[in-house]
Amino acid sequence: MSPHKPILTVWAALLLAAGLQSQAVNRPDPVLNTRTWEGQTVVADVLLVAFEAGTASAQRLSVHESVSLGPITTISRNLDRVSLPAGTDLDVAMARYADLAGVRAAQPDVLLQPVDAPNDPYWMLQWGPPKVSATEAWEVAPGDADCVIAIIDSGVLTSHVDLDERYAWGYDFYANDSNPTDTHGHGTHCAGIAAAEADNGVGVAGVANGCRYAAYRAGNGSFPSSSLVASIDDAVEQGAQVLSMSWGSASNNILVRFALEDAADAGCVLVAAAGNDNTSQKFYPAALDEVIAVASSSPSDGRSSFSNYGSWVSVAAPGQSIYSTAHTGAYVYKSGTSMACPLVAGMAGLLYARLGGTRSPANAAAVRAALEDSALPVGAWVEHGRVDLLAATNALTTPESAELQTISGSALQSFGGETLTLTGSGFVGVEDVLLDGQSAASLRVLTEDTLEFVTPAASLLGWQDVQLLKNGQLSNALMVQVQDNDPPRFTTAAQPSVGDTLKLSFGGGANAQWLLLASLSDATVPFRGSELLYPFKLLTTHHFDPVGLAELNVNVPASLSGLVLSLQIAALESGNFVGTSEVRTIEVLP
Repeated sequence: MSPHKPILTVWAALLLAAGLQSQAVNRPDPVLNTRTWEGQTVVADVLLVAFEAGTASAQRLSVHESVSLGPITTISRNLDRVSLPAGTDLDVAMARYADLAGVRAAQPDVLLQPVDAPNDPYWMLQWGPPKVSATEAWEVAPGDADCVIAIIDSGVLTSHVDLDERYAWGYDFYANDSNPTDTHGHGTHCAGIAAAEADNGVGVAGVANGCRYAAYRAGNGSFPSSSLVASIDDAVEQGAQVLSMSWGSASNNILVRFALEDAADAGCVLVAAAGNDNTSQKFYPAALDEVIAVASSSPSDGRSSFSNYGSWVSVAAPGQSIYSTAHTGAYVYKSGTSMACPLVAGMAGLLYARLGGTRSPANAAAVRAALEDSALPVGAWVEHGRVDLLAATNALTTPESAELQTISGSALQSFGGETLTLTGSGFVGVEDVLLDGQSAASLRVLTEDTLEFVTPAASLLGWQDVQLLKNGQLSNALMVQVQDNDPPRFTTAAQPSVGDTLKLSFGGGANAQWLLLASLSDATVPFRGSELLYPFKLLTTHHFDPVGLAELNVNVPASLSGLVLSLQIAALESGNFVGTSEVRTIEVLP
């Protein structure tokens, strides 16, 4: 049951609305001026600033204004780009942001390179899928169109006759438009290895028979960190289960690492090329703990002469003379760990689909374990061995289901926001806690048998079910009693900016009347057992709904810029005063 959303009529200043619409614009590829920083190639005069998740836009702006280095561009939900004056010392600029509240890291926009194919002789046409027992595995693991492998690369020729029917979505974060067409060739070749259409009478067959791919253009011969982070973030938000990354460097790029940690937390399987430098030196992001690092193997299961190796490399896969789709619309041979990576990513997509496709850390862990634990030993140059899809399919196990035993409270208020603790078993991989079907405001798995969650606003009063959602399945239910809110409750943003839509959420007695009070002072006086804001101005009044909830949305006009306002709600039942909420103070930012 939705809260009432009354129209504010008394406080005319807060009724000034502003509407902004954004429109995608096709832009040419940027011309990147580069320089060297700490042995790496970076975009000249650019600094990237990563903020902690949930940092408000007003706080981000305040941080940038305190440093005052140059114009700001938002790259993704937690990343901003700062355009520096020409010749600015990058280390000095980074130091200006160090230790500021909300800042997670600052670094230059490092260019990462694709794992290009070396000039090796050609081998048999499409020897890779048969080598990993793909055709046998397809009989029991046919894939599913709802399972998507994100190809984060130089884009994809999505109109290719072998790729057009498997395209899910895409974006060009390099030129910043919605057309991810590949002009380089690297990404199209990788997409074909993972997801080219099978059994369509033309071309080649990708290993992820039945799954789809998402195309991300993050560069054109090299990849700015900003484009990679934006691509990773978007792939996670759009729902991709697997990320395929055939690029990297010997340096552990902290901004890319942050994005991949978030992707892993969301339940994505992360697959990356181990590099083509014939060295045991770690190559990133493949060497990250969250990522499956893929080396290249030969038809005889030896290490390809160019492939990186070592205990940090998870698995090997066919990567020499791989025939796949070309950005010209034809087909070409390429070799490299770049080619081995999407083969494993495609396999991961099939396994994820076999688990039902529901994205969760538990499912991602099950897919990775199946790939690694079933790999055929090929020598000490790779930790687990050469992947085999049929063996991985047979090894795949469904993560343990969740079971509830106890809940820390038996009664809660309908407004939500209360923290409760659940005990039971199988909590790792839980995706949601549901109160009468409403998703938890947040949850945190503490151990295999303990988790905390913050209650959502309820849809009904009375006894309601609490259940866990894991792998698309609901657990057994525990019961809690949902009551109306006593005393009344009230939340809103503490520092709205001019032009923001300010949401005010109220909780009180079911069907009772509420009054919104305002003052330029936070002083209160005792009144009938409550603390009442005084002096106050009555802004508007309405009724709580049958669950005891209400909501008000107003746009913040420029006339309020710089003001500090104190707000409070008072509740009346049958015309009698029954209580007040705490006073909420808001500061309107410019």
